[in-house]
Amino acid sequence: MPEPATAQVSQRTVTSPKGAVQLTVTVVGHGIDSAVFAIEVIPRTACDLNPIYRFSHVCSPSELVEFPDQVPGDNCYFRTDSITMVFDSALLAEKTLQNIEHDVDSLVKEYNVLNELSDASAGGVINNNIIVDPIDTTTTE
Repeated sequence: MPEPATAQVSQRTVTSPKGAVQLTVTVVGHGIDSAVFAIEVIPRTACDLNPIYRFSHVCSPSELVEFPDQVPGDNCYFRTDSITMVFDSALLAEKTLQNIEHDVDSLVKEYNVLNELSDASAGGVINNNIIVDPIDTTTTE
């Protein structure tokens, strides 16, 4: 069985003289793709010919496969391993960082559970220290 996937979240903050906080969050994955941040592409308008890219959420395991990991042509989302956001206060930046760390941790846990399930080709599946036997579909008379 392969080693479980892990992801390390790092952050860098810069505070302006007026109190605004720029937070940069980066993920480095081991056994999982590092591009875990879903970026929403807001289409061009008549007033603005360039699309706007906005952080949406931490991806689910299925979105790691569904969303491309580069800026797309016409897709609504893509993935990246680093995001930068600006906040009015350090408290809001800290709360957002805590939520991101929690979501990345949840993603890695779900990813590892799915890998365990897909690797279990025969016999029972070990999940959270519980052995689940396959359903016996044979009938006895």
